[in-house]
Amino acid sequence: MIVYRSREAPVARQEGVVAIVAPEEDTSEYKGNGMVMKTMILKITVIARGDVPDQVADSAVALVHQTLMADPTLGGLVALIIDDSTKWNFELADQDAVAVEMRFKVKYLTAMGDLTSQVAGVTL
Repeated sequence: MIVYRSREAPVARQEGVVAIVAPEEDTSEYKGNGMVMKTMILKITVIARGDVPDQVADSAVALVHQTLMADPTLGGLVALIIDDSTKWNFELADQDAVAVEMRFKVKYLTAMGDLTSQVAGVTL
């Protein structure tokens, strides 16, 4: 499986199963002492083609989920990753295709005035 970050170009059939990782939304909740708990919705779209495209996508979807949930703090970089939702979009293309949209909530703490000041090792 090939993984792209925020890809906009169409996926060609010969690329096989691909995953596209893109941020979708980021919300904030003030926690006091100048700290903000951010919740980013991370969308990972797995695109697969085949006679039964969702079966073709199954192993890639399982791998994405397993990889993120193996360490839901990303080694202490975030407070927590939460599996949020999964949606299957079937399309008729040059072969039957499916785009599986997986959404994860990524919670992390920053200083209110500086998005780059992520506080590592925070637990919920």
